[in-house]
Amino acid sequence: MLEDSVEDMREWGKGQWDLAMRLAAQPRGQNVPPERRLDLLDAEADVIDLFRRYHIFYEAGDTEAVLSLFADDCVVINPRGTYAGKEAIRVNYDYLIGRRRFVIHYGTNPWVRFDDDTFTSGWLMAYYASISHNDAGASWCGGGMYIDRVRKVDGRWEIWQQRITSNWAGVVRNPDAMEPHQWPTSTHEGSSVNLIEAAFGPNSD
Repeated sequence: MLEDSVEDMREWGKGQWDLAMRLAAQPRGQNVPPERRLDLLDAEADVIDLFRRYHIFYEAGDTEAVLSLFADDCVVINPRGTYAGKEAIRVNYDYLIGRRRFVIHYGTNPWVRFDDDTFTSGWLMAYYASISHNDAGASWCGGGMYIDRVRKVDGRWEIWQQRITSNWAGVVRNPDAMEPHQWPTSTHEGSSVNLIEAAFGPNSD
């Protein structure tokens, strides 16, 4: 965070926008007949509720509650690496929760697109801004974007792919109290999930 150059900042989060633009171009609830509109609204509300519970559980520092929202075969891609499966994801969240004293995320502009008219799988995209503090007295802030793949299994919504970008970051107070980063080891080299291919097929332009 402290060593980022202007050139680094210009690269932050670039990989998310192509997918975000493709999803944003999909009309909401297209071809949904009037008698299914309530089903669409209910499904959207359930997915946004999943997003909000994620933030509450994370802010409260409850790793197990956070993990309860993920599928067993979930893959998380974030600025630190790619984490496949719940045990790898647990290490990632244990690290994040353990390195700070307090954090608040402001998840904004969430919207949902479904894969088909069963409303049982789809996408959630949102922005976030956050501020964190550690025990040594440092404060830092940052923000970016989520794109989650979500699905409904046995009546319960879960995250089965998650991509998080860091589009901006900075130290607010006491940079000398920022501890050295020791990121959890990524379980894959690079991005193991091609989200554009998953959404639009292998030959999409």
